[in-house]
This record gives sequence, C-alpha cells and structure tokens, in this order.
Amino acid sequence: MTSNIGADKLTEKAAPLGFSLSNNEMDKAARDFEDAKEDIMDDLKTNFRPEFLNRIDKVIIFDALTHDNVKEIVKLQVDRLQSRLDQKKIKINLTEGALDNLAEVSYDPEYGARPARRTIQEHVEDVITQMILDGKIKEGDMVNVAKKGDSIEIKKAPAKKKAPAKKKPAAKKA
Repeated sequence: MTSNIGADKLTEKAAPLGFSLSNNEMDKAARDFEDAKEDIMDDLKTNFRPEFLNRIDKVIIFDALTHDNVKEIVKLQVDRLQSRLDQKKIKINLTEGALDNLAEVSYDPEYGARPARRTIQEHVEDVITQMILDGKIKEGDMVNVAKKGDSIEIKKAPAKKKAPAKKKPAAKKA
C-alpha cells in the first residue's frame, strides 16, 4: 500500500538532492529530508486512526532521487526500447551526454522519474520509428543517440566498412 501523505514536504525540500548540489547543499538537503520524515510521520498520525496505523507493519519514506538514480531509470527505459528493436536487428548507441540530457529532462520535482518513459518515447522512440518508416534506418543498422546543444540528436551510424577479402596464395603445382 502506498500513500502520498506528506509528499509535498518532500517535494519542497528534498527534490533537488543529487542534482548538481555542492557538498554543503547536499548535507542540508539530507538534514531537511530527515526533518520532513518526522513531519510526515506526524501527518500519518493526523490523517489515520491509531487502529489502522497499528495494522501497518512498516512505514517507509523513500529518499529523493539523485541524478544517478534517474540515469539508471533512463537506461532501463532505453533497454526496453532496445529489446523491441532487437526484433529488427537495430542497435542503439546511447552516449553519456545523451544519457545525462535525457535524465535531466526525465526528472520532475513533483513526479520524480515518472516522466522518464514518456521522455524516451518522445525524444528517442518516436524519432527512430519515423526514421524506420521513412526508410532512413533499416534492419541491421545502428542508431547513435547523442546530445547536441540542449537537445538530443538521433542519426544512423555510418556503416562499418568491410575489410577487403584476403587473397589465398596460389596453389603450388607438383
């Protein structure tokens, strides 16, 4: 069972945790998170009767997502897309810059990383789908997903050149 009781307290104070903060700011955000947890426990006691709370085995208040957490979520979403593209033998090459960009766009202080799936769909999947429909990407191709400025650029990777076939030495006549 989950509840959003107290989510507003976490959103206000702990949401920036891990997103380009200095060590002092990270420490303050962590302290704010601990204070918010206490406030949330008070909210639970205010909103639910003791008889109900006594039936709950454990109350868990999750830490705010860090940038690395969101990057992992984005990787999972891209992996899901990759598994669907495997049927067409199309590979995705996601650069670190693109991953960072997609993670930043996928995070919302109010909703956490919930927008990640839509972000990948809008910025990566829809573009690749259109390229397939337009014949720009075919079976066996690789697609490069890279950061360009503040956005994502998707291009078909250059085809690998085949090494020239080695000539067999001529057979000796006896």
